[in-house]
Amino acid sequence: MHRPFANASTIYPAIAATTETVTEAQRIVDPSLAELKSSFSNTLSIALRSELKLRAVDRTLGETEQTIIKTLLDTPVRLHRAALNGFLPDVFSLALKASDATAPLKLASCFVLTERGGLDPAHSGKTILWTPAFGYEVFKALPALLSELARRLSDHRQRLTLLENLGRGERHPGKHYTLAPPQRIDG
Repeated sequence: MHRPFANASTIYPAIAATTETVTEAQRIVDPSLAELKSSFSNTLSIALRSELKLRAVDRTLGETEQTIIKTLLDTPVRLHRAALNGFLPDVFSLALKASDATAPLKLASCFVLTERGGLDPAHSGKTILWTPAFGYEVFKALPALLSELARRLSDHRQRLTLLENLGRGERHPGKHYTLAPPQRIDG
């Protein structure tokens, strides 16, 4: 019988009651946190590739979209990425601005891909949104994506599919949220 947490205390050490400072606690958990981040990144990569394969088989993603996604998954570091039809596709993280927050609130595991790179509405080409709730969603261009995200944020039910990707303390259903400018991820 497989017990995933059988040796959790050796992999994920407990913080002793005698720990006196935050720095000391960080020193204890940093190695296991690094391992968790690596494991999560690997799991997400496998899930994204699996979804791509499934969507290719059921023909719900076109050839162009599949190529954009595959290019970015195969070469996540922008400086190493090969051009696609003469352009470098880009990846952007998403964040929200809350009515009373000064800093943008990052949407975990949500990102945008642009076919021709950049965020120029007229020149970035096809745009692909990925969220845990809906997976890959294709938009003709960046303005269509931005419009759809604004619409979802204004709908009290639809916005929950985005708000669920905020930290627990950042989610407030009654608060007003808008999309912050996407930030390019260089890898």
